[in-house]
Amino acid sequence: MITHHGLAFRFCTPLATNDGEPFTIEAWTWWKEEIVKLMDVLGDSAEGPWIANTARFRWVEWAVRSEKDLVPLLEFVQATRERFGIDAVYYQHHDVTFGRA
Repeated sequence: MITHHGLAFRFCTPLATNDGEPFTIEAWTWWKEEIVKLMDVLGDSAEGPWIANTARFRWVEWAVRSEKDLVPLLEFVQATRERFGIDAVYYQHHDVTFGRA
């Protein structure tokens, strides 16, 4: 078993505006393309992403090796907020030990 120490990073993107209008297909296409780019940028220094939808949000989780790996994730969260025109994208991160069996 390989075990690593790092950081878990989780954020959510609303599926619709505060008025209940869904975001455009162009916005979601951009979002998915950026996720793929992040996978390339983070490479072997990350596990994930794990993506799940709830009734109101799309949740994304990653496990990264170091704080420097948080930088592109935080930049993506900021770009998402701007691209979707929303007030905030909420995120959290914390220390974690993760492994692969």
